[in-house]
Amino acid sequence: MTQAECKYPMLKNAFIFSCLPGLRWSDIDKLRWSEVRDEDTGSRIIFRQKKTDGLEYLYVSEQSRKLLGKRTNESDRVFRGLKYGAVYNTEILRWCMKAGITKHITFHSARHTNAVLLLENGADI
Repeated sequence: MTQAECKYPMLKNAFIFSCLPGLRWSDIDKLRWSEVRDEDTGSRIIFRQKKTDGLEYLYVSEQSRKLLGKRTNESDRVFRGLKYGAVYNTEILRWCMKAGITKHITFHSARHTNAVLLLENGADI
């Protein structure tokens, strides 16, 4: 799926990013650079979940951090221009078809992917 072309590279990065730490669409959509901390030991995201209003501290892998791209102004959204709607939802489906995935995939499917990855790597969820 990472090799298949997506019309909107930012959508592709946001979707794959969601697969890795399992963030919801709403949290990825509102993620700001001020919430991304690049430290000597790695990167983490400190954010308030939109759904629960809980404060979260989430370490992210180097692979995940690369998907965020270059840091801009602290107040900027990380995934600028990301919108929820038919255009992007349709592009996710097109992108998946190009990758040979025939299931109906939505942005929420990325959270399920994260759960499967955790289970396959021995996590007890």
